[in-house]
Amino acid sequence: MTGKWLVYSGSMSTLMRPATVSGGVSKNEEFTSSTIDNPGCGSSAGQRSGWKLTAISNAAAGLPDTIAKPVEIR
Repeated sequence: MTGKWLVYSGSMSTLMRPATVSGGVSKNEEFTSSTIDNPGCGSSAGQRSGWKLTAISNAAAGLPDTIAKPVEIR
C-alpha cells in the first residue's frame, strides 16, 4: 500500500498511518496475532501478516484538530 494511506481506528479514537514506509510504499509484515487491534474478533493464535500501523495526529496529517460532522468528500 502507498505510504500516504490514513485510516481511523475507532478503538483508539485516532488516525493511523503505515508504520514502515520505504520509497513511498508500505509492505505487509508478519506479526503475532496478539498485536492485532480487532477486539470483536476474539482470540487467534499464531503468526499473521498485514500492515503495521502507527497513530498520527490530525495536524501531522494536514487536517484541522476538529472535523465537523457530517464529512463530505468529493
